[in-house]
Amino acid sequence: MGRVIEPRVDHCDVAVVLAAHGERRIGASNDNVRRIERALTQRRFVAQVKAGFISGRPSMREALDSVTARTVFIYPLFAANGYFTRDRLVQLIDEADHQRRTTKILTPLGLDPGLPDLLLERGAEQARAYGFDRAAALLLLGHGSRRYPQSYEAADQLASAVRSRGWFSAVEFALLEQHP
Repeated sequence: MGRVIEPRVDHCDVAVVLAAHGERRIGASNDNVRRIERALTQRRFVAQVKAGFISGRPSMREALDSVTARTVFIYPLFAANGYFTRDRLVQLIDEADHQRRTTKILTPLGLDPGLPDLLLERGAEQARAYGFDRAAALLLLGHGSRRYPQSYEAADQLASAVRSRGWFSAVEFALLEQHP
């Protein structure tokens, strides 16, 4: 059974803004973030759920402008508390949020303590669906950053946490912008 969130404020006056890097190239749809946005909206645990992108549309400003709630939780869909979540996202929110309301940036998705169990559950489910057993290996993929070590550290910690659960024969990670 999942965790039950007990809001300390009236959930009718609460919004969640999913903050993601996004993609600006022509034809980019940011579908994965849109799926998360729809799934959370359908659960109706807060009044509004919107997605905002650092690169892409809607921008963080547009997302924040579209919510009317007095309390806004920003949920960074990032692996680590690196440059984008610690610096750039804070700057964009400061520039965009001129309303008198409470705005709180939550811990990034990649640092959520429930993520290793979720990855293990989904990974094992997929392994079994394709006829693999506990001898299967799991490879976690991430973006990484050449300038900031937080991405590497978060990926390494996540892989270690999933590995420690002991279901897969091996759990490794690979990053797009850095080794490994």
